[in-house]
Amino acid sequence: MRTFCIISIVMFFFSITGLFKVKLHVQSLNEELKKIKREISLAQSDIKVLQAEWSYLSNPKRLAKLMDRHLKNNSFILASQVKNLDSLSGRSALAQLKNQD
Repeated sequence: MRTFCIISIVMFFFSITGLFKVKLHVQSLNEELKKIKREISLAQSDIKVLQAEWSYLSNPKRLAKLMDRHLKNNSFILASQVKNLDSLSGRSALAQLKNQD
């Protein structure tokens, strides 16, 4: 009977110690979860701000105003304006290099 009591007390001590360790581990995991949730909410608010900025920056009316203000000659390049390297005939370093080959 005495050995049964000693074994029961030892098992009770180990079970209390184990439960205490589990409790501490769960508390640390809860703190980590709260920290991650805070980071997620901050990232989501940053994403909302960036989406608002992107919608402002990509507004077609705003882009048209910027194009009129900053692009003085906004005509397109025609295919007839593009020259072949052979037609330059030594006017550039590329043509000279091609002639050396």
